[in-house]
Amino acid sequence: MGYNTKIPYIFHSPQKYANSFIDRRPKFLIFTQIQGMTADGNSLRSSYNVFTLAIAFFAIQGAFDLAHSVTAFPFVHYGMFSEKFSAPDSLLRYEVIVDGLPLSPDDFRIYRWDMIQGPLAAFDKQSRTGDFAFDKQKIRAVLPGIYSQVSTNLDNLPDLAAGFPDWYLGYLGRLLHRPVYSFLVSRAWYRYENNRFILLSKTPWISR
Repeated sequence: MGYNTKIPYIFHSPQKYANSFIDRRPKFLIFTQIQGMTADGNSLRSSYNVFTLAIAFFAIQGAFDLAHSVTAFPFVHYGMFSEKFSAPDSLLRYEVIVDGLPLSPDDFRIYRWDMIQGPLAAFDKQSRTGDFAFDKQKIRAVLPGIYSQVSTNLDNLPDLAAGFPDWYLGYLGRLLHRPVYSFLVSRAWYRYENNRFILLSKTPWISR
């Protein structure tokens, strides 16, 4: 091979890569050493703060889990399929009539039907429990200091019950994508026997 013969690029590449790696390696080591020497105090302080926040988060999460009806983002409940319960004697269903026509679950996808029924169930429970008074008492008993700081955010507005029918009227219109002029909600109790539902009682509840 003569003096002017060029070595193919494939033989240059490994050597160039090795040289560039060797050139960079001392800089990398010096950089990491400097970072380590200057960050010890900050790292300990940061670790302590993270640990304190984690303990506080789990403590608050535990309190909200005890109060089954009270939630405040980012604290949510983890209780689905967590315990056994006996089959109820009867089932409650909220029957909704909009502008004279009943809404049927057969006409909606399951998540859409849940959006129709969900606010009614939540408002019904809120009314029956005095704005979830028992659940809020659990938080107050377990974490009184935290409860004193957040208690005002756990209470719904006093005029919620009076304003719910008007809100639900507009909510149905947005959900059904059409104007809604009137509605009637009844509480209907059913019993499941012989592969069919038997109506036990039906009471008008909310109307507008």
